Amino acid sequence: MNILKLMRVLIVRSRYIFASLVLILSSFSPLPTFAVAKYDPAFFGKNDILFYNPTDTGCPTPSADGLTGDTNEEKVWNYLVQKGLTPEQTAAVMSSLNQKSNLTTDAIDSTSYGIAGWSGTALDNLNTSATSNSKDASSLAFQLDYLYTNLNALKPTRPENVSYPSVWAAVSQQKSADDALVVFYGEFMEGDLLNFDQPASSEEHKAEAKKIGTDYSTSKAAIIEQLSGDSSANGLNPDGSQGAQYYLTTYNGPSASKCVASGTAVHPIKDGDGVNEGYGGPRPGPGSVYCGGMKWHNGYDLQASMYTPVKSAMSGTVTAIDYAHPALDTVSIKNSQGFTIRYMHMNTGHISVKVGDTITTGQQIGESGDGNGAYGAHLHVEIDVTGNTNPQVAQLHANSCGIKSVNPNLFFKIFGVTLCPRTSCDNPTTEL
Repeated sequence: MNILKLMRVLIVRSRYIFASLVLILSSFSPLPTFAVAKYDPAFFGKNDILFYNPTDTGCPTPSADGLTGDTNEEKVWNYLVQKGLTPEQTAAVMSSLNQKSNLTTDAIDSTSYGIAGWSGTALDNLNTSATSNSKDASSLAFQLDYLYTNLNALKPTRPENVSYPSVWAAVSQQKSADDALVVFYGEFMEGDLLNFDQPASSEEHKAEAKKIGTDYSTSKAAIIEQLSGDSSANGLNPDGSQGAQYYLTTYNGPSASKCVASGTAVHPIKDGDGVNEGYGGPRPGPGSVYCGGMKWHNGYDLQASMYTPVKSAMSGTVTAIDYAHPALDTVSIKNSQGFTIRYMHMNTGHISVKVGDTITTGQQIGESGDGNGAYGAHLHVEIDVTGNTNPQVAQLHANSCGIKSVNPNLFFKIFGVTLCPRTSCDNPTTEL
């Protein structure tokens, strides 16, 4: 018998042996049935098992109250940056609030309540506002709106801040977290926040001020010491609460969650109503940039008649103003998160900023033009992501064609702004 015949015999015999075993086992008990395992987040969470969640849809969508995030920390951060504060300013406000309330929306003790620790007349006003507006006073969304409204209504009292129209305005002009801490805590937490209807000589004001020193001129260093956070201690304050550095590291650093907002934006043209040409190639209009064998468009051409005010879509610093072809009256503004937004073909002689200026979100930087007669009136906006540190922006496909650009419409959507009012405004190819 050769080897092939021997193998055939063994295979046939093994089939009979397997069938016999099945019959023997089935005579004793029925074969068990197995249910498909279900995804149980409670089980995996309690047992510290790393797992893949098959039902995960990505970043959380806004809840019914309009807030985005899984925790109060995330929701407060997102709310403040969406209202226009920089990460540094937001971290300062959050450190101050957290030390007072641990960001709870309920009673802190027998006299203080909510994320800002409202008490006395301030607490009465909070409840009155909630009742008159049919809101739940313990709602985080309501408390944030109430806080925002009062910050915009409250006038600064410290000599170095009185030129600002409100405490919110004063905080929003500070460049560092420490400076924002001094303004917010000194103007709001130390004094008017707790009892803004009572004089600064009240006992509650005195008690609060005593924590950091009764003399404001000597308490600035104490505010920073108590609330800035120690970078060598994971950004925590001396009392163990989260400091400004903790929030900056957690929500604005390289390891920050891509689901957390990192800034706010506005449409650069008031009542922007259209796009003359979108991103990518081959572009139908004029242009001298070629990549991938086609004419390429690195930005969006927004509809704008001559002399239309142009606003800075985001905060930043003016790094360049270029009047030469092909830029033709371009203002470049670099955001604190590394990316640069360029506004091209503006009106010659109507650019109202200069290199080195610090720009706030929504600030007018000039007026639209027609590229010295070369292109017709419109505003070209492009995003250069060279040096970007924003984790959400880093998820966008970047094309290297003269600059390292991303699709402006996708970029602005991250920050809640839509440039394209149609289903699509882009050229056929958007990725090289």
